[in-house]
Amino acid sequence: MTEFQSGDKILSVTTGNRDPVEGVIVKSEHCGDDEYVIRVTNPLFSTYLNEDRVFVEKKFAKKVNEFTKHSVAASLAIFSSVLGREPKVLLIQRGKDPFKGQYALPGGFVEEGETTVHAAARELKEETGLECPGEVLDLVGVFDAPGRDPRGHVIDVVYSAVVFGEPKLKQENTDDAVAPRWVSFSELTDYIDSGNKMAFDHEQSLSRAISYVDSLLGIRNW
Repeated sequence: MTEFQSGDKILSVTTGNRDPVEGVIVKSEHCGDDEYVIRVTNPLFSTYLNEDRVFVEKKFAKKVNEFTKHSVAASLAIFSSVLGREPKVLLIQRGKDPFKGQYALPGGFVEEGETTVHAAARELKEETGLECPGEVLDLVGVFDAPGRDPRGHVIDVVYSAVVFGEPKLKQENTDDAVAPRWVSFSELTDYIDSGNKMAFDHEQSLSRAISYVDSLLGIRNW
């Protein structure tokens, strides 16, 4: 494990649902042998956490350099197909800022040693309880506009799949995902037409996923 010094700018990426935290190491008499105290430089993180200094575990710390100026996430557009019914898409509501309360595709950050497709499958299970092996996920596209996430430059790799029937979803909320549910296309259209927005650029991601699946199956044949 690399030891860093006071003044080093680091990025801490933990397992689980916590967002990456970027900051500068500061000295502190309360810092343990396995921790750093950092002065947070993610403006949004310090705003919704209401503090500008946090403890981070040393084992998750990486020095910020030309190779760590962005984060990678994976999201999924999962569609439900039931004969004779309107297609639905699996959505969650954001449980915290940014975009708290808004609809979003299930997904999250890619962890160390993980591929994007396996991260997508893991996040899907954690947030919704639905298991969908990476082998059945199709790549929809990469969404990398610098301003798509207010926390920093986050590159989102989006996958898609169609499930037949309407599998039961978990009822427990995670730290950043609330109330996973199947949402019909018409309900989602009404939601957006009423002036609501999806989180991040997920409207664009979802639109491309629908076009992709439609090109394979034909929307009337789902």
